[in-house]
Amino acid sequence: MSGAPIIGSTSSTKIRTVPGRALLLAVGVLLIPIGAILLAPDWIESEGALLVWLPPILPAFLLAYYKGWHGASVALAGGMATLALVEVELSLLDLPAPSGALVFGVVAGLLTVTLGAGTMGELLLRAREDAEEAAFTDQLTGLPNRRHASLILNANWGATLRGRGLAVVIFDLDHFKHVNDVHGHAEGDRVLQAFAGILSKRTRSTDLSARFGGEEFISLLPDCPLDRAVAFADEVRELFAELHFGWGDVTLSAGVAVVEEGMGSPDVLVAAADRELYVAKEGGRNQVCAGNRSVAQLAPAEELPQVQPKALSDVTVLLVDDDAATLRATSRILTRAGCSVLSAESPKQAVKIITGGTSLDLIVTDIVMPEMSGFTLVDLATRVIPGLPVLYISGYAQEEVYWGGTPGARSAFLTKPMEVDELIKAVEGLLQPDPNEGLNVPQSAIEVEGASEHESERWDSGDVLDARILVLDDDPLVVRALVRLFKKAGYAAPIGLTDPRKVFQVLREQAVDLMILDIDMPHMDGFQVLERLREVLKPREYFPILVLTGSSDVDRRRAALAAGAMDFLAKPFDVVEARARVRNLLATRRLTRQLSGRGEKLEHLVRDRIADLADTRTELLHRLARAAEYRDDITGRHALRVGLMASRIAAEMGMKPKDIDLIRRTGPLHDIGKIGVPDAILMKPGDLSDEEFNTIKRHTLIGEQILGGSRHEVLTVASNIAVAHHERWDGAGYPHALSGENIPIEARLVSVADVFDVLSHARPYKEAFSPSEAVREIKRCAGRQFDPAVVEAFGTICERTGADHLLSLADPINPSADTELQ
Repeated sequence: MSGAPIIGSTSSTKIRTVPGRALLLAVGVLLIPIGAILLAPDWIESEGALLVWLPPILPAFLLAYYKGWHGASVALAGGMATLALVEVELSLLDLPAPSGALVFGVVAGLLTVTLGAGTMGELLLRAREDAEEAAFTDQLTGLPNRRHASLILNANWGATLRGRGLAVVIFDLDHFKHVNDVHGHAEGDRVLQAFAGILSKRTRSTDLSARFGGEEFISLLPDCPLDRAVAFADEVRELFAELHFGWGDVTLSAGVAVVEEGMGSPDVLVAAADRELYVAKEGGRNQVCAGNRSVAQLAPAEELPQVQPKALSDVTVLLVDDDAATLRATSRILTRAGCSVLSAESPKQAVKIITGGTSLDLIVTDIVMPEMSGFTLVDLATRVIPGLPVLYISGYAQEEVYWGGTPGARSAFLTKPMEVDELIKAVEGLLQPDPNEGLNVPQSAIEVEGASEHESERWDSGDVLDARILVLDDDPLVVRALVRLFKKAGYAAPIGLTDPRKVFQVLREQAVDLMILDIDMPHMDGFQVLERLREVLKPREYFPILVLTGSSDVDRRRAALAAGAMDFLAKPFDVVEARARVRNLLATRRLTRQLSGRGEKLEHLVRDRIADLADTRTELLHRLARAAEYRDDITGRHALRVGLMASRIAAEMGMKPKDIDLIRRTGPLHDIGKIGVPDAILMKPGDLSDEEFNTIKRHTLIGEQILGGSRHEVLTVASNIAVAHHERWDGAGYPHALSGENIPIEARLVSVADVFDVLSHARPYKEAFSPSEAVREIKRCAGRQFDPAVVEAFGTICERTGADHLLSLADPINPSADTELQ
């Protein structure tokens, strides 16, 4: 290829690498003869001499495969060095050296194998490189092809995300079809080759120029500002205009675009350049157009009607994509959703449908396609059907696209491959009216439900860029410009309105932190809006309002300030000034909200600290109960099961929720006194003596000593349970022989729960009862050992759940959780 080398192109100077495993294998083979002489000198001397000399030949095959002649020469050098080392090693070990004939044969064999392997390896490498180069090179012009350009574009796009510049130039030969039709394809090929020669010579080594398809060419210019890219395109155009082909001249048009914040995808950059190219063609051809044309330049305000809501079953969608597989798959999804779908495999076919009088509600289009980009197609479509929404599909989107030059009254972007729900949601969002009619603001970016209740939490503690801005002006172009300005500045989804009657509903449903308000509007002027704002704002709320005005009338400004405005922004507005005024007002709002909410935050902080203390106290009690329970229950869950079952019985008896929760918390502490019982008695598998049993009984008094005497209710209840849970209804219990209702109710509840759990679980001194047997034993002891009312409530639970389910009912799923009873 003539001219400067192209970034990313393949050539014979390409660096060839050898995989690490192959290199290790080659070195290992060379070490075989050296190691064999050291490990088996007798074998070498008797019969293995020839085998020792053969391995150095093998690396030639391996390295030549990866590096051709270079690999073969390295293998030869390694083999000769190995032979020399073997000779030295034989001499040092005083072993007989091989005969001269053998050495000569081995060296000759090494040379022969190396030459053969090197020749074959080099042929294979060159064939592989030729195939790779053919895959990335246009055979007619010698320039890189579209595939190569796409790879380099994506590589350079990654650099733009780190702040590097990138310009794209798209060239198109004017009336090239006429050249082929009149003068023949051979002459057409000659024109293409001539232009490719000029383009190749004028392309820097750091840039790339490629044939993009048909008569289109593309140049990628990293770190190139717009003016230099335009100068490059003009220079190429002028040089091409100087060529004469005997039968006439051919002119050239070009479009130039540079990367801008918010483009989000290399597709968008290429489509922006293609859009400029189409403007150049419409302007008379043989010229260069540039500048990333904005929406305001291409879509007058009067051509942007509001979108009316439609069900998917009433929608006609034009689907445009040059990828047949994507076209079919997307068409099936939209058809199943109820849409009427018209498919076009090319932009020109889509233009025929649009200009044929077909009624359309939405365009779904790929961004980069042959003939024209999706941007250019939408520009043409909106001339015929103003306000037509569009869904762009990109195969290379790397971040959100919010670039202000995107065509379409309302637009959204999806990345291939698309999820079904994602596609349907995007279509529905574009077909439903929202507070952003006429704007390129994705509906999905707007939060509605419950937003106003939490607006202070959303951004009070962060930067002002997290605030939400509302722009209200009857001129859609002004609204669109301000929305794009603040979105580009990093603000969270600015909202744009052109109808002042809708502003109050938006303020009720969404979190808004600042409003930019025009004074002169139809239906309701800015002063009326300011007056009615009191209905939707909180009392004494600082809500900054920046008034847009094209008037210098001092009285009107004073009236606006008196009505509630905080600052002014003159039309036409300065970008830097607009950003500064908005940021200052938002900073003041944030500080005001922080100061006014400090008392409430302190109150919440104190409440949280108290809750933390209560939780800590409860957790300590639970852990203390588990520590005691581990003495005779290695699972440590008996105490928790008792507390939970006792609370369920309490709930069945109709006790208050507070008391139920208190019993659940304190029930696990019933055996806290076992800490003072010796292990020899507590863990004894056989019967206890009277003295040992009296020692066991003392755990109730020990528990009372540990928990008693506190002024806190939770410890008082826990102490009552600890000391009285072994008292009996008939007065035969211990330690104080209390009877009947003299026993605290919490102790009576825990007594039933404790006995049921002990009976239904194995202990070192007994086997476990079945749940049914345990329930029968509890009922048998009603009126003697247990409170009959407590047993009745326990029996009701058993009848409702079944005896076999009692264990799972009483076993907490998460023992460490401290939640309210369900």
